[in-house]
Amino acid sequence: MTYPAPSQQASSGSLLCTYADPTSGANLVMVITSAPGTTPSVLQAVAQSQATAQHVTASSVSGLGDAAYSMTLDDAATNSLHVATSIVLAVKGSVSYDVTAEASLTQVEAVVRLLLG
Repeated sequence: MTYPAPSQQASSGSLLCTYADPTSGANLVMVITSAPGTTPSVLQAVAQSQATAQHVTASSVSGLGDAAYSMTLDDAATNSLHVATSIVLAVKGSVSYDVTAEASLTQVEAVVRLLLG
C-alpha cells in the first residue's frame, strides 16, 4: 500500500503522524512518545487493557525493541478496504511506539521494525 505524505503533530516528547489515502480512505497512524520508565511489563498491561477494550487479544511480538505486543481488530467489514485494523505497541529504551493501520499485522510489524532501526 502506498500512503501520501503524512499530516504531523508534535508536542514536547511526542510525534503523531497520520497517513490518510484520500482515494481509498485507508489510514496509518504512528505515535512515537518519549516514555521514560516504560518497562516491558507496563507495555504488556497497556496492550492487554487496550485489547480488552476492543474485545480482542494482545499477543507478544518477539524481536521488536525491548518488548512489543500486537492485536488485530474485528473491523474489516466496516473499513474502506475491508482489511482489519492491526495495532503494534512497542517500547525500546525510553521511547514507545504505537502504529495502527488498516493493513495486515505483518505489514504493521514491518513499519515498526523500520522505526526501530
